[in-house]
This record gives sequence, structure tokens and C-alpha cells, in this order.
Amino acid sequence: MQTALEDMQRDIAGPLSVAAVSTAKYFLPQLLGNFKRRYPGVEPRLQITNREVVLARIADNADDIYVMGQPPREDTVIAEPFLENIIVFVAPSDKAIVVANAASLSAGISMFAGFNLVFYRNDGVTFGMLGGAPWWSLIALALAICIWLGVMLFRAENAVEALAYGAIIGGALGNVIDRVRYRAVTDFLDFYIGTTHWPAFNMADVFVVGGVGLLLAAPWISARRPIKS
Repeated sequence: MQTALEDMQRDIAGPLSVAAVSTAKYFLPQLLGNFKRRYPGVEPRLQITNREVVLARIADNADDIYVMGQPPREDTVIAEPFLENIIVFVAPSDKAIVVANAASLSAGISMFAGFNLVFYRNDGVTFGMLGGAPWWSLIALALAICIWLGVMLFRAENAVEALAYGAIIGGALGNVIDRVRYRAVTDFLDFYIGTTHWPAFNMADVFVVGGVGLLLAAPWISARRPIKS
């Protein structure tokens, strides 16, 4: 039996080219290191890059294996999940510590029934919409919207509208800062009922959605406020 296993290990040899999205850098090198120790004849070659480059390499058939959170839907590839959630990590208040220790924090923290703290890089906008779009295009879109909202802020007819516009602008700019630094925004709030999870989000999203809700309610709130003579 031992001889057969040793023969099998000798048969598995040669270069292994792997391309992965940036979030994989927190766990994939360790996995490849363990694989290398088990099969010393294999020579892993790892390239960490962004999603757009990985998709281009898939189209060019440039590598043996690709690791990403959202695989393409083409019939020419076969996607096999190998971790329960490869980009969900614990998220205490200091996000820099989370990033530095993400590989050991992959399980997340259950705060109470219905709420987890997680760590997720969202390359889309609020609640994961427009995922996969170029990061710079989302920054340009957010800044354009902020400029327009800034004009609306100065034209606001009452304090409620001004507060709503300010909340939306503040939340949008908070996500822009994350996107400039990480090419994605950092989501860490995970609410769920049973096995159904609402898309993870962050406090910037809370300000954006809260601001939109306040803006919609502004006419009703203003109408109920007493008019000073």
C-alpha cells in the first residue's frame, strides 16, 4: 500500500499554473504550499491579479486552474467550490487587522441569531449590484452622482432634504475611498433568517440607503412640521 502511494506521488509532477483574484492571496499560497509538500514533484506557479485579468486568462486558456469568487457562466469551464465561502472573513472594527489575519479568520463571527460579522470584498455597488464591472468605472459613476447630489444639496428646500443628500454623499464617498484602496468595497454586516442571508453590506451602504429613505420621506416629514409664524 505504501509503495503504491509513493508511486502515485511520483506520477503527479510537473508545472501547475494557477491564476487567482486578489482575495485568494490570503489563503491560496498556504493551500498550494500544503499541496507541494504532499506532491513534491509539482511546481506551482501562482499569479494573483484582478478579476478582469483572470477572465482574460481563462479566455486565452493560459493556466491550468483559476480561483475566483464568481466564476464565469460559460459552458467552456467547469466550476467546483472547494471552500464553504472563500471570501468571507471575520470583521472586527479595525479592518486593517482583519486584512492582515484574514487567512485565520475565514469562519466569521456570530454575534447573535440573525447577525454575523464577516469580511467580504464587494467589487460591485450597494448590496453587490453591478458586480464584475471595472473598478474605475464605478468610481467615476459614484463621483458623478456625488457631484449631482452636491448640487441638489445646495438647492435643498429644507433641512430634512439637506440631511438626506448629505448622508447619501457621505456613504458614496466612503465606498469610493475603499474602492481606490482595494479595488472593491469592504462589507462586514451579514443579516440572515434561517439559511437566507441578505447581501452583506457596510455602514456606508446604511448611510446611502438611509439617505434615500429619508429623501423619499422628506415631503411627508416637512408637511407634519409646524410652521413658525
